[in-house]
Amino acid sequence: MKVVYTIKEDKSNVQDYYVRLILTAFEELGYKSVYLDNIQEAYKLPKKSTIVAISHYTTLKLVMRGFKNIIYWVQGTSPDESFMRNHSRLRWFIISCVEYISLKRAKLILMVSKGMSHFYEDKYHLHLDNKTYIMPCYNSQIRPDVYATQGKYKRNLFCYVGGLSPWQCFEDTVLYYKRLEEMIDNAELRVFTPDVDQANKIISHANLKNASAKYVKPEQLLNELSECKYGFIIRKESPVNFVATPTKLSNYLASGLIPIVSNTVEFFSAVLNKCHYAILLEDNKDITPVVQMSSEAINPNDVFNEYNELFKEYFNDRKHIENIKLLINRLCINYES
Repeated sequence: MKVVYTIKEDKSNVQDYYVRLILTAFEELGYKSVYLDNIQEAYKLPKKSTIVAISHYTTLKLVMRGFKNIIYWVQGTSPDESFMRNHSRLRWFIISCVEYISLKRAKLILMVSKGMSHFYEDKYHLHLDNKTYIMPCYNSQIRPDVYATQGKYKRNLFCYVGGLSPWQCFEDTVLYYKRLEEMIDNAELRVFTPDVDQANKIISHANLKNASAKYVKPEQLLNELSECKYGFIIRKESPVNFVATPTKLSNYLASGLIPIVSNTVEFFSAVLNKCHYAILLEDNKDITPVVQMSSEAINPNDVFNEYNELFKEYFNDRKHIENIKLLINRLCINYES
């Protein structure tokens, strides 16, 4: 019987959703999916075993052990994330070497944006198109009911979802909102983050009048978002942000939030540039588009119809599963254990 394996690596809700789609594609082709508790269990398998890996380190370890059918999901540019945290050129170089080998030796690669694919081909001078599928990070489906939440598009309730890593630009988001608070009546900011204490310090330091931070469990997040009108994803120009597809975009759209995003993320520019109910910032300090949108009478049905088309195109489980199946067949990943 054909089997596809994946190694439990403290998968978050986002990662588990993404991996589940990959495994479903294999299952529909007749594979049995098996979760391994650790990489040591993988080492005991035949070298032709098909294994889904969600990190460059796991991929490298499997490559070094002689495994041939590795499915590598690239979530972000790890060398640049490391450099933003540690400012170490040596670490950047070492992780780049790990990443290069992982990309070169993987049988099938899943990336989260076309920008990521172009970035890696330019950086490592590799031709990856023939074995790469692009599927953005997402973990939610559109919820028609929340668009009709009473007063949703009349109250100027902003939100931020995520951590406080340097590339997530939370402090810039707070300063941007502060200027909105001075211009827009009844503005409020709700921050949903695991880093509550640090977020509250930043909010307090900025002297925001109407803002709060709290942590909510992933399964409760969409209910919290249903009350909000806008969602922030402000980013500075960097390789980390250029290649990313932040999951929170799908969370915002699923809950009917109008995204306020930076065009420094290639995926945002590609997906949202023709949307009326999306604010794509060329300048992270320009509040004019938000002020204008806040005075606009909004029909919830118009917002839903626009976002529903985005889900059909970019966040469509069935579409991605079928496309992954085609790539699996084309690459002849068909080992029988």
